[in-house]
Amino acid sequence: FFDPRLSRSGLMSCATCHNPSLHWTDGLNSSIENSSRKSMSLYNLAWDNGFTWRGGPGSITSQAILALGAPTGMNADESVLQNGIRTIRYYQETFPKAFAGISPNAHEMRFEHITYAMEAYVTTIVSPIAPFDRWIEGDETVLSNNQISGFEIFRAKAGCVQCHAGWRFSDSLYYDIGLISGDKEKNGKGNVTPFFKAVGLRNIAERPPYMHDGSLPTLEAVVEFYNRGGDSSRPTKSPRVRPLGLSATEKEDLVSFLRSLSGTPAPETLPILPR
Repeated sequence: FFDPRLSRSGLMSCATCHNPSLHWTDGLNSSIENSSRKSMSLYNLAWDNGFTWRGGPGSITSQAILALGAPTGMNADESVLQNGIRTIRYYQETFPKAFAGISPNAHEMRFEHITYAMEAYVTTIVSPIAPFDRWIEGDETVLSNNQISGFEIFRAKAGCVQCHAGWRFSDSLYYDIGLISGDKEKNGKGNVTPFFKAVGLRNIAERPPYMHDGSLPTLEAVVEFYNRGGDSSRPTKSPRVRPLGLSATEKEDLVSFLRSLSGTPAPETLPILPR
């Protein structure tokens, strides 16, 4: 995951766009892969079933294959990965221990072994316990009255829970929420296809900017966007996105609740890359 030798240039790793210090994203409005979309966080993908803003890959492994081969990103093919990794003694020794059927000389090490190993690692990336969790478990001291009020607004008046449900605060489905900004990927008819994933909200306060295109800089801007019912009235917009009529105090309480979903992650020990 941290080894840039998996890229054709030898300069980019998965962690380039998914930095643990930035809650597994890169903090940019759009990915350095020359995309109109920002890098997604990797929290809790072991329980997810959608792995891009637009859907497509059915597993973490298939998403890893796409990321490794992206022409404007890591731009690696099977030969680059297999030949590069096969030459490193550490991988020669560890891959046969991880995968049955690979001999110690590692000539049987294949592209899929690399992506399976990456999936195994990514499934360990789990969001930390947050004040909200301790409140749910019965500690009534950890949330303020404003945050509790914000949770009720999240569930009821604002209806956020319709799409941001469950302990991950995401249903992993795709919606047109009424953003004006376009997307470089077109559908077969040459039109912008505006459906994007309802991302999980764990540690969301630490992951600005927001939306698929990074167009909203703060949580306050996100709440204001939804409060006015989005910025587009196109027919594909979800009926769930409608003017909410939240007061200034209710908007503040909703943001305060969203901040209660943040916990402090354990420090990630970065590996010393093998030679």
